[in-house]
Parts: sequence; structure tokens; C-alpha cells
Amino acid sequence: MKKYLFQCCFFASVLFCLPFSVNGEGEKTIVKLFIPNNGVYFNLDKVHLYNFQNNKTALYRSFDLNGEQTFMEIPRSEGNTTIRFLYDTKENRFFDLLLSDDDTVVVQVNAQSPSKYLTILKGKVNKAYIDFLNEKDKYDTLISTLEKKYKVESDSKKQKLILAKIKTTRTNFSNYCSKASSENKGNILGLIIASTPIRNKNLSHSPQQQKATLIDSYWKGINLENEELLNTFLFHQLIENYVGLYFEEEYSPKQQDSALYVAIDKTILVFSNTEKHKKFAYEFLKNGFEIISHKKMVDYLALTHKTPEQCSSEEEKEELIKLQNSYEKMKIGSKAPDIEWTDSANQKHNLKDISSDTILVVFWSSSCPHCTEALPFLSHYAPKKNWKVVTVSVDMHPDSYYTYIKNYPDWIHVCDFKGWKSTPVMEYNITGTPTFILMDSSRKIIDKLNSWEQLSVYFK
Repeated sequence: MKKYLFQCCFFASVLFCLPFSVNGEGEKTIVKLFIPNNGVYFNLDKVHLYNFQNNKTALYRSFDLNGEQTFMEIPRSEGNTTIRFLYDTKENRFFDLLLSDDDTVVVQVNAQSPSKYLTILKGKVNKAYIDFLNEKDKYDTLISTLEKKYKVESDSKKQKLILAKIKTTRTNFSNYCSKASSENKGNILGLIIASTPIRNKNLSHSPQQQKATLIDSYWKGINLENEELLNTFLFHQLIENYVGLYFEEEYSPKQQDSALYVAIDKTILVFSNTEKHKKFAYEFLKNGFEIISHKKMVDYLALTHKTPEQCSSEEEKEELIKLQNSYEKMKIGSKAPDIEWTDSANQKHNLKDISSDTILVVFWSSSCPHCTEALPFLSHYAPKKNWKVVTVSVDMHPDSYYTYIKNYPDWIHVCDFKGWKSTPVMEYNITGTPTFILMDSSRKIIDKLNSWEQLSVYFK
């Protein structure tokens, strides 16, 4: 389960994995970077600036540092409201600079030991942003400490005092946010603060009840209609955390996928107030799942939340229609496409010839490490279930293929050495190995699985 929680953290990495491009050469904001303690202690050689629109890179600049002071000219296009300032690549420290009406923002970095946040020497809005982040850190730390005290405290009177302290702390921070938002009304900081949630936890409830309540109320009070916020980084972390709420430690891989489907559907739903918001959520989720190679979720997004009319090109439209048709053909409960092969005696066979209550078709390759790890386990467990195993290889080199299949003489092996152009591979819309297709005696698809971990559930 921890692996799945880690995978959900991919959203943060999306920001540094997309291809770089540059646009927006109109009005500029000047950022002056001041680095004291230059020289022998100097451990920064450059800074990187990013700006995203619809979760795609709209700006990328890399600046070599020049002595103690570096001037950076940042293009400002309409709607570009936030610049991600990556100033420590070793520790992946960054700060989201807010572009305001100030002509110049002066930023200081301690070159010997960069702190969590930059020091803003000039720039009213960004100074206020740093103040807000520091106040939020103090609030989060105090609330976390009080909640831990409440959990271990057995005296009901002391628990009431802790709850009162939590309420007071939350009220004070809420008042601070209201004041800070009001003072910055009319700029992007005011919008960010107003849409930063202040969670209210009922500590008398069980963790499961608390999570259910959090999921239900997660998006309340967050501005999901303002388009300026789409070009900040506010929603990135919010979506990442929201998707993570749908996981449970004890979930099986199949249950985890089901939870992800619900998380995707609800995320798209809450971002459906405007077409721009919906597109943002769709692209953000798609890019993230592509980075962790979770094709099942990428396909699910396209199949359930995209129409051919939304495609930006005829090529993209054709690919989507092809995907939808292949998904319909291969969905659970559908009759599996036939597979034909010729045995060593030059006799032709197909799936219809197999007499078995359960057939497992395995798409694999001798060069795929996950395949070669899974097949020995399968050879041990499949006979106990009386499964008939048919392997379809995407190998293109006979030597390695024939050497490997000698280890599994009881299975039916199919390979035409056409690789991904093989007829069964294309008929079954296989895009990765291993892929396991489980079917019943009438050749109806029972399940489609992409790892031994998922398949092993059937042997428990």
C-alpha cells in the first residue's frame, strides 16, 4: 500500500518532468537575486524558473548566477500569476513567486544553507506571502501537537481544555487569513489565502469517520471558478492530497484501482464549473498518471472524461476513438478475441480448442524483468487452480525466446516474432508487459491485470 501512496505523490514531480518551452515576451517583471557569503562557501550555481498553464510548461528559464547579484527578466503573459523559483536543485527547494504590480522583486538566498523559504527584501505581495506561509507553518505545527496530546490524554477535563485550545488556535488563524486576504484583495495572494482550507477535525470520531468527513467537505470554501488560480500552484497540492485520501492500507490492487476511479470521477466533477477548470483537472491527472506509467488510469480518464469533440487534432481524435473501441471490445464480461497458433507438427489451433474452465493468456517478453519474475510464480500456482496457461510473446529474437520457454513445457506458447505488431497483441490492445487476461470456459473476460501482485490475489 505504501507504494500506492508514494505513487500518488507523483503530482509534485510533474512540475519538473514536462518538456520545456518558452512563450510570453511582452511585459516583464525584474527579479533581483542577492546571495551573500559568495565565494568559497558558494553552493548555488544557477536558478530555474517555471511557469505553468493548464499544467503544461508556459515558461522555463535557467539563469547562471553572476557573483552576489543576478538580475532576471521574467516575461509576463496575461494570466501568468505565479513563477516557481527553484533555487536549490540538490534539496529540491523552491518558492512560488507571485507576480504583482511591483517593478522589481528582490530575493535573498543564504548560499551556505538555503532555508525553507526565500527572504524577500523587496516586493510587498511576496513579503506578505512569506508572512502567510510562516503563519500557516506555525498553525499546522501547533494543531498537530495539540491533536497528539488529545489522543494520549485520558483525563476528560484535560481533553476539553485541549479542544478549547484547538478551537482558539483555529479561530485565530482564520481571523488572520481573513485579514490577510482582505489586505490583499485585488491581487493573486488574496485569492490564494481565501482558498486555503482550514480543516476542522472531530477528534472524538474514529480515523475512518474523520477521513470520510474530510473527503465529503474537502472542496468546501475553495474558489473553483476563478481562472487566475489555475495558473498558480494551489490546486496541484490540493488534488494530490485529495486523491491520496481514497487509499486504505489493506486494499487489494483491484480495490486500489476502484478507489482511484472514484477519486478521478469526483475530482473532475468538482472542477466542472468551467471548461477551463475541467480541462486543468483532466490534464493534471493525465500527466501525473503518465509519469508513473499507470496506463489503466490514463485510459480511464480518456474513456470516461473526454469526447472526440474535445480533441485538438484529427490524429488525437482517431486515437481516442480507437482506444474507446478497443476498450469496449476488451471490457470485463466481453468475449475475448480468438488467438490462433501452429504447433510443432504444423497443426493449427485456437482458443476454442482448449478445454478448461479457466484460461489465462499471458502477454510477456523474455527481456521484461517483471515478466521473468512473475512466470516462475505462475508455474507454481496455476496448476493448483487447474488453469490452462497460454503465453503470447512480443519477442522478436527466436534464440532468447526458445531458450526461455523450455522452462515451461506444460504451457501453450505463441509467438510470431512480429513484436508489438503481432496479431494477438494488436487484437487485445496490449501496450505493456506483463499483461494477464483471465477468461472463463466460454472465453468471456473475467479480469485484466498488469502485475503479478494483482494476479496473485486469485491464488489466496
